[in-house]
Amino acid sequence: FQQTCERVAYEVDLYTVTDPDYFGGDEENLALIDETWDWVEQNIAVGTQALRTSCHELLPASLWLSVLVPFVAQVFVRGSDWIPRFAARFAWMKEHDLELHALAGSPDNANLARLMELQRLMPAMMAARWQVLHCPPESDLVVNDLGRVAMVHDRGMQGYTIPLDRRAALTVSRAERGSRIIWDQTREDWFVDGIEHFDLTPDDVDGLNAALRRGALVESYGPTRGLVEG
Repeated sequence: FQQTCERVAYEVDLYTVTDPDYFGGDEENLALIDETWDWVEQNIAVGTQALRTSCHELLPASLWLSVLVPFVAQVFVRGSDWIPRFAARFAWMKEHDLELHALAGSPDNANLARLMELQRLMPAMMAARWQVLHCPPESDLVVNDLGRVAMVHDRGMQGYTIPLDRRAALTVSRAERGSRIIWDQTREDWFVDGIEHFDLTPDDVDGLNAALRRGALVESYGPTRGLVEG
């Protein structure tokens, strides 16, 4: 079906904590999780554009560290799949303490755990191998409702691919050595070195789109019906 972008891939009060006791009775903090994403949401367009063009123009380290690294880490904790995934970690409790099991897997507890998981993921994203994939002009990418798909690199390395826009995607994978932060004496600023760029063929894009569609939780989105249906 056709729909405007702002009316898909969202859920009302997904991040809202309902029990003020988690914050010592302070109801002003009930939207804390939702507000955590604000900085990245406000700056992600600038960040992804700079990432796409980092093969020609140096990527500022401050933009990478404050916007792009958190953005990639947030992809793994922002989705509606997070609460059941987090609750599944405590399945073993069910046989020992039903009350504790219910508390550990509750939406409020899982929502607060998003922030702890985010802190764990950001160092891993900083240490990962970053590769920007560029689509040919005649090809478009779809995006699924998780914003990511698991992948295995041609060298056997495991990682994830994250669509950035209709014609670019980012892969992050395990690496012995990730990107470096370097000082540019001329500009007197820090920049990121080591981000790789690759041009995809139309067949590559078709394969990536197929993987993104298969990896969707419920839905996929794209500019045409045919592209979404595959």
